[in-house]
Amino acid sequence: MCRIVPLGVLAALSLLAPPALEAQDVDVSGDWIITYCMHGEPNCGIGSRRSVSMDATFEQDGTTVTGTAFISPRWPERVGEPEPAPLGDVGLDGDRITFTVSRGFRRDVPVTYVYTGTVTGDTMEGTVVYRDPVASPDAYPPFPFTGTRKGGGG
Repeated sequence: MCRIVPLGVLAALSLLAPPALEAQDVDVSGDWIITYCMHGEPNCGIGSRRSVSMDATFEQDGTTVTGTAFISPRWPERVGEPEPAPLGDVGLDGDRITFTVSRGFRRDVPVTYVYTGTVTGDTMEGTVVYRDPVASPDAYPPFPFTGTRKGGGG
C-alpha cells in the first residue's frame, strides 16, 4: 500500500534536518619542504639538475595565509644560501591551496611558478605551472609537486 505524505509535512521535516556542513579550511601554518622535477621529468632524482626542493613557511591567521619560499640559488652555481621570495596570491578554500612564487631566473626576467594543490594533514600535492613572460603561455605544461610539513603538527 502506498501512502501519500502531504508536502507541508515534508517541508516541516526538512527544517529538522541538520544544516549542511561547510568545508573547513585546513591548517597550513608551519615549515614545508616542496619538491618537484622541472617540467615534470619522471624520476629526475634528488640532487639532479632538474630536481627542485624549496623550503616554504606558511603563516595563517584564520583564512588569511601569507608566507615565504626559500629557493636555492640559480644554476649553474647552486651554491650559497637560499634566497627568500614572498609567496603571492595565496588562497585557501577548504583543503585546496593556491600560491605563486616569483623570482628572477631566465635572463634575469622574473618567472612565476603557480602552485595549485590539496592539503591533507601534513602533506600537500598538486601541480605547478611555470610562467615565463618570454615564452608562450602554453610552452610549459603543468607538472606534479609534493609537499611535506617539517615535524608534522598540522
